[in-house]
Amino acid sequence: MDEWVLSMVLTSTEESIAVGLSNSTTRVIEVESLKMIRDFDGDTPTFSGDNKMLFTRSNEAKDISVFDVPHSSFLRHMKPSVIH
Repeated sequence: MDEWVLSMVLTSTEESIAVGLSNSTTRVIEVESLKMIRDFDGDTPTFSGDNKMLFTRSNEAKDISVFDVPHSSFLRHMKPSVIH
């Protein structure tokens, strides 16, 4: 089955990006090297490696939300879009 990008979120440090895929997988990719840092089930809320950010996919539309845990704040919300 083919995968396609539904949404992308640049982290607050601008060092990595969370990419939501059509198969409910979310990948965290380092911006400079384009290496995959982490791959997780996007339907399960997941903490970043340093436990400072929480990534969630919030609904059937596969929106990605990112929360800053230490500051108890909402960082970003991205709706799916077609990326060409």
